This record gives sequence, C-alpha cells and structure tokens, in this order.
Amino acid sequence: MRCRLVDIIGLLLMLVCGMAMALTSDRQQPIYIESEEMDVDDLQGVSEYRGAVRFSQGSIILQADRVVVIGQQRGLKKVIAHGQPVHLSQQMDDDQGEMRAVAQKIEYLIKSDSLFLQGDAKLWQHGNEFSGDEIEYHLKKETVVARGDKEQEGRVRIVIQPKDGQVPQSSQTKAGEKLP
Repeated sequence: MRCRLVDIIGLLLMLVCGMAMALTSDRQQPIYIESEEMDVDDLQGVSEYRGAVRFSQGSIILQADRVVVIGQQRGLKKVIAHGQPVHLSQQMDDDQGEMRAVAQKIEYLIKSDSLFLQGDAKLWQHGNEFSGDEIEYHLKKETVVARGDKEQEGRVRIVIQPKDGQVPQSSQTKAGEKLP
C-alpha cells in the first residue's frame, strides 16, 4: 500500500506543478491530504477521497466533500471535487493577490490547464468577480467564460475593477450580492 500512496502523492504533485497561478515556491512545498476515507484503484488509475477532504500545498488549498483523481502511471489527467460547496484558493506570483473559487463541482483538466466550475459558481481574481451557474477558467490564458442558470434568472454577474488597481470602496460587492 505504501507504494500506491507514493504514486497518488506523485499524481497530486503533478497537478499542483501544472497550475499556472501558483506561487513558484508552492511547487517545492510538501503536499498534505486529509480525508475520512480513501480508495485507490491502481488498475483503473482512480483514487477517491471522501469526507471533509482538505488538500494543500504551499498557498494552494482545496476543500471538498469528495475528490476524485484520475490518471495512470504517474500521468495525471483530471481532478474532480464535489462539495456543498467546494472551496479553492491559491496565491498568485508577484504579489497579485489570491485567486479564489467556489462551486458545487470543480473540475481541473491538466492537459488544457483549465478549471470548470459548476453549480452556483463564483471566481475572484485581481479584485474582479465572476458568478454564474457555470464558469470556465483557462489558467495559462487567464480567460474566463461564464454562463447563467437558464431555469432561474439566467444571468451572469461580473465586477471588473479599474486597471489602475485602485478599488473604490463603493464598487466592492459581497459574494452573492445583486448588482444594481
């Protein structure tokens, strides 16, 4: 079992190293995983963590009810986190603040270096806020695509801060607050 756990840790390390937003120093930090249960299927290349899952490495913190890691032979393909909600945060290089995301489901595709947030999704970066039913965030390109929930208001909400970096107090909103 020890060899299998080392393989899983190696897969998770590859996930973190591929994330473009991480502090450079995050890649040299140890990985910590806590959960109530863990199942590993080496033949299928799937490991699953359940029950108050907390994954951290340096400034990266992922908290979820359930996390599934998919990959084989130390080649990570995908990480899927489910929760009520899932919380993800990561410090960015060059004192550019923190990227934060919450959703009912967060999926990270390693090859395309993309985050997919589904279900009451919210993303904060550089003081900007994006919310909708679904959000796609392409890490390397730093692009965001958001979709509203058609069954409810069907709207996407966005707050974009001025380029000079000065965030006026009157334009700040809390997560979930309706814009005028």
